[in-house]
Amino acid sequence: MLCDPQYRGQIAMLDGSREVLSPALYLLGADPNTTDQGLLDQATAMATAQKPLVTRYDTQAAAQTILEGTAIVQCWDGDVAAAITQGAPGIRYILPIEGYRVWADAPCIPANALHTAAAHRCLDYLLDPRVAARNADHTGYQPVAPAADPLVRSLVQRSMRPTEEQIQAGTFLRDLGEFNAAFERSYAKVRLS
Repeated sequence: MLCDPQYRGQIAMLDGSREVLSPALYLLGADPNTTDQGLLDQATAMATAQKPLVTRYDTQAAAQTILEGTAIVQCWDGDVAAAITQGAPGIRYILPIEGYRVWADAPCIPANALHTAAAHRCLDYLLDPRVAARNADHTGYQPVAPAADPLVRSLVQRSMRPTEEQIQAGTFLRDLGEFNAAFERSYAKVRLS
């Protein structure tokens, strides 16, 4: 669907090298964590061919893009939950059979933090199941604390919760070290084309 000309001007993509090039790599049957320049070049050509169909590349306003009626919006589940909560009708959240990215927001403590004990207490608080559930209800994103799942009140959240099988079928993007720069160069080519 992301490459179907019938959706010209009705496709919005996230704004980032891995976000834009990963779907093309999935369509090629490749791992989005590839460090194969030839595969990345093929994905770059596919994303460049797709560009005339794309109305915008935007990571900040996906929920608004959905609310505006854009037919296909590459986004995160929290964007969909926000749009549904704000009244967007007939929204369907799908995980493509070709492949999809699995991700998790994770708070962390910088190595040079001055108050690590306080930071640990904050993390403990955020991971408390009741707090994690309230955060999930508020943000639209799934909680990372499994004990919070049954405490989530939002029916939208509950309906979008991925199964363990869906999580296992997805791919976590890895840091590719020096090859990250190749993805950035390829994405620059797409955007400048």
